[in-house]
Amino acid sequence: MNPTRAGVFLCFFLLIASTVGADFPALSDILKKDFFGKSWDDQGAEVTTYEARTFHQGRERTHKVLLVTKAETLNREFYVPADWPHGDKPLLPVMSQHFMATIETPTLPHHRMSTCQVRRDDPADLVRMNTSVLGYPGMGTKDIRHFGGRSEVVYFSPHDGEGGGSWTLSHPANSLYEEQLFLTLRSLPFREGLSARFRLYPPQLTSNAEKPMAGLALLEVSREDGEWKVEVEVEDGRWLTFHIAADYPHHVARFVHSDGREMKLLHTERDAFWENLE
Repeated sequence: MNPTRAGVFLCFFLLIASTVGADFPALSDILKKDFFGKSWDDQGAEVTTYEARTFHQGRERTHKVLLVTKAETLNREFYVPADWPHGDKPLLPVMSQHFMATIETPTLPHHRMSTCQVRRDDPADLVRMNTSVLGYPGMGTKDIRHFGGRSEVVYFSPHDGEGGGSWTLSHPANSLYEEQLFLTLRSLPFREGLSARFRLYPPQLTSNAEKPMAGLALLEVSREDGEWKVEVEVEDGRWLTFHIAADYPHHVARFVHSDGREMKLLHTERDAFWENLE
């Protein structure tokens, strides 16, 4: 996105939001709550591969990203996938998306993995997210929990001065994480000129420990080259652009971030993925 246009767009949004913010509906209010409905009950997994680019250790690196998306049922007692038979276990249906990437360097490979789980009946509502980054100087992890009447992050950082600990988050309504947008934005009621407001946390797939703080964000939808273009501007200067397929199930075809990350769709299929792992 053009930096000048982005700055003007954000300033305009902040001005309007401070006076007649109701003109911009909350993102959580406009999403299709039934988007991840019965068509995902076949126990199949959507396996999508991307060609990706990122900046790591001061250099541009190219690599592959694998996203695996699947409907799952959590056991509310532990907030992990419930084993069969479910019996009288307290259950919560979610959509899970697993992110996997390895970035090769001349010294050590750098591994990034995450699991993001949102409610199937409310794609804006993150239940749990786990991230893991392995590389020099070690492994960093985060367990982000929004369940059981609390919002917290349990983390471990391999960096000096950080170590392990936990934070309690305020997590106001209509707050989302960057990582969940690959799921949540697919449930938009796509149309030209659609806009919405929300709060957006910075990326959590890092080895550093920094308490997440969500910034005010605006989303705008337009049509470009037969796809839906979803542009997100955040008050801290971040911007994200998603190119999303016009046809259901609205795969993310391309993603660009202001920090230099980029992903382009190579291949996607629906398969009994977990069975093929055995």
